[in-house]
Amino acid sequence: MAKKKVEIIELKKIDIRNIEIKVVGDSPVMLHAWSEKAKRQMMDKQNGVAKVKKKEPRNPQEEYAQSLYWLDAKNELIKADGDPDKHKYGFGIPSVSFKSAAVSACRNIDGIPMTLARGVFHVKGEYVPILNGKKDEYAKPRIREDLVVVNNGSPDFRYRGEFYPWHCNLTIRYNAGVLNAEQIINLLNVAGFACGVGEWRPSSQATGNHGMFHVE
Repeated sequence: MAKKKVEIIELKKIDIRNIEIKVVGDSPVMLHAWSEKAKRQMMDKQNGVAKVKKKEPRNPQEEYAQSLYWLDAKNELIKADGDPDKHKYGFGIPSVSFKSAAVSACRNIDGIPMTLARGVFHVKGEYVPILNGKKDEYAKPRIREDLVVVNNGSPDFRYRGEFYPWHCNLTIRYNAGVLNAEQIINLLNVAGFACGVGEWRPSSQATGNHGMFHVE
C-alpha cells in the first residue's frame, strides 16, 4: 500500500504589541448617541405598542445632553445625569468609531485590504474619552442647533453636542507580524482625513467635514 503523504503546517507565534497614539481633531466632532426616548420608541414599535398621538414638547437641553456618551471614572457608559457642563468625568467616543474609520480608509490605500485591517488591530476600551488641553483635561461640549431633513422629507431641528478643540489618546493592540507601528500610524492619518468620526464626517451619507483628525 502507498503511504499517505502528511502535510505539516507551521504556525508562527503571533507578535501582539501595544502602541499609544494621540489623535488631534482638525475639525469639530459632533455626537449623536441613541437617546432614552428613541430607544423606548423603537422598543414600543417592536412590541406593537400603539403610538400616542399627542406629541411631547421639545426639550432642546435634554436632547443635547442625551446626544452625548456620558462616562464614569472608569470610562464606562452611564446615563445622562443633568447638565453636561457640570459632569466631572467627561464624555467619550465609541472606540469602534476609530477602527471603522481606519478600516474604511483602506479604500484609499494600495496593498491593505479591508478584510485584513479588520483583524490586524483593535482599539482598546469601549469608549475613548474626549480630551482637550496639555493636561489631558476633559473637553467641554457645546450645543448645536441644526435644521435637517427627516426620512419623510420634512424639515426638523436637531440638538446635539459638539467638541472643539479636542483630542483622544488611543491604545492600539496590533499584530506586528502583519503591520508595523508606522503603518498603523499612517493608516490612522488617512482615516482622519478621508473618513473621520462622529456625525457629518467625510465618509457619512451627509458627507460633511466634521470629526477629521491627525496623529500627533
